[in-house]
Amino acid sequence: MDLRSLAALEFSSNSIIHPSMPRPLQKFYRGKPMALGIIQILIGILEIALGLAAVLAKDPINYFFHFTTPYWMGSLYIISGSLSVSAAKDPRIPLVKCMLGMNILSAVGAGVGIVMFSFLVSRTTYYTRMGAATPYNGAYPPVMTVVFLDVAIKKSLKWRLCFSSRLMHYVAAILLAFTILEFLIAVTSAGFGCSSMCRNAYNEMTVVVFQKTAEAASPAVPVPAKEDEAS
Repeated sequence: MDLRSLAALEFSSNSIIHPSMPRPLQKFYRGKPMALGIIQILIGILEIALGLAAVLAKDPINYFFHFTTPYWMGSLYIISGSLSVSAAKDPRIPLVKCMLGMNILSAVGAGVGIVMFSFLVSRTTYYTRMGAATPYNGAYPPVMTVVFLDVAIKKSLKWRLCFSSRLMHYVAAILLAFTILEFLIAVTSAGFGCSSMCRNAYNEMTVVVFQKTAEAASPAVPVPAKEDEAS
């Protein structure tokens, strides 16, 4: 009787070492969600900051790329990173599912961003090598007027346009590197989250319930036997 109770206590203690973290969520921690979430937050902040820096390059043709893309992508990465950090601190199944969904969305957004920033890098590389500006956009004098300007004014105008193109080139290259890194992190986090949620998510919970029922039934067995012997 004592050995049985000791064995039951040992098994129950081993089965409830982490009562707030089911066994499937232990797979989630193998992906280092805390570290990856912090990196995602930093990438999101840097992308928003680079988007603000890209405003200095006044090029309406690239308006869609440098004025909108880094902002919504950076916000998406910050949300995903915050959910990863929250799930690492409090590994509840609904929170991990939210983290999984946001990382899938971040991976899709990062894939779109890789295509867009790759196009922008190739475009600005062409204009940087040609030493020319982007096409006339209304902010600078037309070609026929530039011909009659002073040489110093034309050189100043060309320098401004080349500076704009080079600034966009460097900013787009940095954004492309960060977006590739974010894509890899989002895919990794989503993979570990899916492996923890999509495979046998409630096996350990059934084991714990079974142990509780067996533990409650074991002390009740000898009681009716003693009453029968007395009668």
